[in-house]
Amino acid sequence: MKLLTFSLLLSLTSGFISPRTSYLARPPVTKSGLFAKAGVYFGTVTGTTEDIATMIQDELTNQGISCADPVCVDNIQGHLAPVFAKHDTIIAGAPSYLKMRGEENIEQTGTAWDNVLNYDILCNHQCNLDDEEVRQVLQQKHVACFGVGDQICYPENFCDAVGELHSVFSQIGCKMYGKMPIDKETFSFTKSKAVKEGDHDSVGLLIDQDGQYDLTPLRIKMWVSKLVDDGFFA
Repeated sequence: MKLLTFSLLLSLTSGFISPRTSYLARPPVTKSGLFAKAGVYFGTVTGTTEDIATMIQDELTNQGISCADPVCVDNIQGHLAPVFAKHDTIIAGAPSYLKMRGEENIEQTGTAWDNVLNYDILCNHQCNLDDEEVRQVLQQKHVACFGVGDQICYPENFCDAVGELHSVFSQIGCKMYGKMPIDKETFSFTKSKAVKEGDHDSVGLLIDQDGQYDLTPLRIKMWVSKLVDDGFFA
């Protein structure tokens, strides 16, 4: 099936509505108070991922879905399990990688997500969240991932942390949502761990706020609408 292009989506503003994207033009969905338990968690160094998390919260509100205020993972004190237990659905946001000084072969986000992501272990297809309490809390929860990157400066590592964060939650047994088709007319990166080999979809929402900030609101709108349609909040 031909992938949806942003040129088609942008035509929505001129009155054209594609059958595949009619959900973008519908009125906000009224949700029960249960969905206020949706949690948005992010890691950030420069503040960009926090900005995207806030925009996602705003779009959820626009579509009639309430959620808790976004929380920076660096501000979480103590055990993760009781924090995540408060939510039926979790939206997790990853920043771009930082090269660690003196360890040129080690890539980390520079945030508390690095306590969750163990890159050596992930290379062996295992996850670092081996605490049984955390696993029991997270198993079967609905989780979706988003993140930021710079596809001009890092075309072969664009939003890699999104792919690794997705892998951790997936391996725990969470129900993963948020896949999006990659539009070749607007994305120019060549490789990303957020896109599985042979797949035409990313595992989550990928944002290039450095070079394509003008496309960010539409990408967020598409993603949140797809989460709603796919039953993420059900």
